[in-house]
Amino acid sequence: VYDSDSRRYSITRAVPIHDKIDADSGEIVGIVQAIVSLDALSNILLNSRFGETGIVEIFLEGDRHLVVDDNGDISIKNSELDTESLAFVKLPDQPFIVTEFEDTSHFLSSVYINTLTNEPAIAQLRWIILATQHADEILASVSEQQRINTILGIIVVISAGVVAAYVGQRITQPI
Repeated sequence: VYDSDSRRYSITRAVPIHDKIDADSGEIVGIVQAIVSLDALSNILLNSRFGETGIVEIFLEGDRHLVVDDNGDISIKNSELDTESLAFVKLPDQPFIVTEFEDTSHFLSSVYINTLTNEPAIAQLRWIILATQHADEILASVSEQQRINTILGIIVVISAGVVAAYVGQRITQPI
């Protein structure tokens, strides 16, 4: 929920209070409600950025996702992903996919939010963390390693040719 007075997003969670230990048979005697500001979450998402193009978002219900801009301001937007990428995000069963949006290739990786102790209240939210980064940036180290390997290969081939010519000349000279 966006509170226009405080200019902040917050989450409202409510849980029934039962008069017996067995929640299924007890009468509801009250409700506990908490309103939690998303400011802490904003700081976490802002500090979770990686590389120059890597960002982390949280997908909420439907196609909406929580995004933090460079100033740390939270906004909730509808997704701009295509249907295939959105299906991947909503059912994260692969480690990552490569997709095209904003006229560049991106790596997407998503996972359901959970806690170390698998708290049911968090798991039932079914929120998803999505990490996105430009493919060029992710593959830059691979491309650099390929260039180095190519240069080393050429050096080895030339060196082997020079050594072979020298050894061949030394062997055939006495004959």
